[in-house]
Amino acid sequence: MASLLDLPLEVTEMVAGYLLRHDHKACAQTCRTLRAAFIPIAWSSIELGKGSAHSLPPLPSVVQAHANHIRAIHMQHGLRPHYCAIEYRQLQSLDLQHIPYMAREEQRSLVTMAQMNSTIQDLHLSCVDLEGMQDLWETIRWTWSAPVSLSVDKINLGSSSAIDAFWLACTRYQELQLGCALPAPSSIVSSRLVFDHLKRLKVDSSRLVSSLRKILLASPNLEHLSLYGRLCGPPSMELVKTMQSARWKRLKSLHIHASYMADEVISDMLDAVPRLTEFKLEGYGFGEQAFDSLRYRHFQTLQTLSLDRAGGFSSEMAQEVLAHCSLLRSFSASHLCIGDFVKSSSPWTCTRLEQLKDFVVSPPERLLDAVAVR
Repeated sequence: MASLLDLPLEVTEMVAGYLLRHDHKACAQTCRTLRAAFIPIAWSSIELGKGSAHSLPPLPSVVQAHANHIRAIHMQHGLRPHYCAIEYRQLQSLDLQHIPYMAREEQRSLVTMAQMNSTIQDLHLSCVDLEGMQDLWETIRWTWSAPVSLSVDKINLGSSSAIDAFWLACTRYQELQLGCALPAPSSIVSSRLVFDHLKRLKVDSSRLVSSLRKILLASPNLEHLSLYGRLCGPPSMELVKTMQSARWKRLKSLHIHASYMADEVISDMLDAVPRLTEFKLEGYGFGEQAFDSLRYRHFQTLQTLSLDRAGGFSSEMAQEVLAHCSLLRSFSASHLCIGDFVKSSSPWTCTRLEQLKDFVVSPPERLLDAVAVR
């Protein structure tokens, strides 16, 4: 243990990253020096589920004693009011999952927790009943010092006033991940929603049809857009029209995760956005039209290109990417044979390429030949 005692704090924290929570506590009980180093690490994150006879959460008094070290709290299968009445001075992340019902006391406790801990930056809500909790969203909007990320999935907002309060609170965030159907705000609130802090948006576009247009048009500083869900038929055309009307001067990254999209729709989306440094597509439908839009509009700026399950992406297209995307650093595509590139007569201009993956190699030694040639 003497060698561990002599390590700088930064290295000790790095070692702690490879240990489990009970290992952190064991190290903290070894001596005073390790206690000072490992107690903050052991208590940086806690889980406060209802637990079982074999896995009970720590007592509220114990949590209170270490509250100043806690940066992340995970609660699931119920809210425990005793823990909500504690001030966590360094709390940055709150994760609530699988709480399908909250009694009045639990609702008040959650609002109290939000009021006492304005340092929270990241909020994750999944399968949580928030019916009638307007006070929670107003607290986030008016008192939280610097909210960064909000992720919601399968939540119940309840009344129209709570729905309006939710959307107004969303305008404070830099990152939004919306994975469920959410009711639109009232017309009065909708008319004054501006997401000027929003930089990253990940959204299930098939479930958020009514609200997505407003978010996209009211996010002038958006840098990253990730769309997933069912993207076909009339809804996909409406989405394209919205993207064509948006004014994104800073958008550099577009991710599309869809089971199927029409080639024409992908092409229209690529034409609608500014020049990209990153484009990722996971799903079928990529074809000649989409590739033409990618080539004419984005080849000169692309640094990352990933095409997973894009059956219409051919070896000839891949050769063009490597021959003309001079800034490319990472290239990933499915169902391509490395042998096609050994035979290619066009030199690669992507001298900064760091990652080339997901290519089908047959036989395997051809990869070494390809690398040697290039």
